[in-house]
Amino acid sequence: QEAARKYIERAFGVLQSRFAIVRGPARLWDKKTLSNIMTCCVILYNMIIEDEGHELGVLLRQCR
Repeated sequence: QEAARKYIERAFGVLQSRFAIVRGPARLWDKKTLSNIMTCCVILYNMIIEDEGHELGVLLRQCR
């Protein structure tokens, strides 16, 4: 359970570093809105990582 908690905290930290909306207080938002925001941030983060990986692959091919 402790390992899972550390994993979630690390993932949340990554999202906080990329998306300002995750850094602010969330007490006034309802659970559905929070769920939508977090889902959107995770999807956007995955798209960024995928795009960066693609760009890295292109750069590596150009260096050959």
